[in-house]
Amino acid sequence: MSRKSEIEDLLSTFEENWTSESISQFNLSDSKIHSWKSEDLEYLVSELIGIDFELRLKISGQVGELKELFPFIQFYSDYFSAYIDTRKLTLLLLSEAIRDAKYSERKYNFRPYINEFRDELNEIQKSIDNEYQNEFEPQRSSLEAHSNPINANEFNAKWSCYKLKQLIGTGSHAKVYYAIDSETGEHVAVKFMRKQFHNHATRIEAFISEAQTLKKFHHENVINIQGLGQVPNGGYFIVLDWIPGRSLHEQLESQEFISEYQIRQWAQQICQGLQHIHRQGIIHCDLKPANILLNDDRRILITDFGFAKYLKDDVRQAIGIQGTVNFMAPEQIDPQRGLISPATDIYAVGVILYLFLTKRLPFIGETFEEIALEKLSSESIADPRKLNSNISESIASICMKCLHIKPSLRFSTVDELYKAIISYNQDDMKIKTE
Repeated sequence: MSRKSEIEDLLSTFEENWTSESISQFNLSDSKIHSWKSEDLEYLVSELIGIDFELRLKISGQVGELKELFPFIQFYSDYFSAYIDTRKLTLLLLSEAIRDAKYSERKYNFRPYINEFRDELNEIQKSIDNEYQNEFEPQRSSLEAHSNPINANEFNAKWSCYKLKQLIGTGSHAKVYYAIDSETGEHVAVKFMRKQFHNHATRIEAFISEAQTLKKFHHENVINIQGLGQVPNGGYFIVLDWIPGRSLHEQLESQEFISEYQIRQWAQQICQGLQHIHRQGIIHCDLKPANILLNDDRRILITDFGFAKYLKDDVRQAIGIQGTVNFMAPEQIDPQRGLISPATDIYAVGVILYLFLTKRLPFIGETFEEIALEKLSSESIADPRKLNSNISESIASICMKCLHIKPSLRFSTVDELYKAIISYNQDDMKIKTE
């Protein structure tokens, strides 16, 4: 792994698990990190401080009052003076504060730094002004060109109402925070577009489409949307129900043994959620354990519709491959294998079943290309009973039928899959896989 990749992994883990204590607990004395070149250490520290400062500001939720930077400078100096000098640290925080002031209603006292950093402050201000101009204008034009008309009432979530408490999830295009609605006291989840996509018209449209898609669902096994909004002069966010519990991915990681009965119960609920989704003419297209929540009452909820497709559209991959390769159906990788259809989500259910029954994925590879090639070239998958002799023939057969390389040879609908799961018994219920 390259040094750049190591740093990115460290930063991603830090951000995903961030609390207000994380920065003080980060172990730079680790022998592996401590041996790095000084420029790599300085870069890592600068990025850590930038992430920590941004998240502290979001959690504070304070606007209007004049914020002083000196306490922050002192705080970070106490921990990182050996890795970044005071001048560089001050400029880093000045840059972050100027950017935050531009995109929020917070105000900062920059007067103590004008004399020493006048030239640098002017350059930072120009750079952020250009960034803002390039970011804000494309957002506005992208809305005008949005294929589905936007009703003003859809933007009903007010940014000032939500106090962010903790980052609970990150993805390639968005971050999700646990938050509290300051007006109602209700606990919610707030999903934000990542900054780098604020001026990306296609991603903006996809984000708004996700909110519009979620509005169509009213089912106990599908996450509920509360609203869509926009940070003042910034990016968009979606407000969702807060689900106390964990994802199926986390459940798999923490639970050493999961009974076949429990797996079947979860699969039934996944199918019930998918039945509702498909009846609205929508294919999820990114179904995986990380996108399936398990609440404290053991109820399944399907979430994250960022890659969802409408059946009424031409649902071939129009803007490149989207999704998570381990759970993708062959037709998501190669459009020549067929259109995206309900069978696409059925394939993903098969991968999830296989993973939970065997504790491994049906296709193994180190890169996207290796896994994709294996999926497209392999006509057969190892029977899950070869990896776990304790599972029944019937659930293994259901799993294998879901995973057929040809969409037409999988279960024809989620309804059919659901009936197979609830009607099987431990003695033997053979499902033809051809």
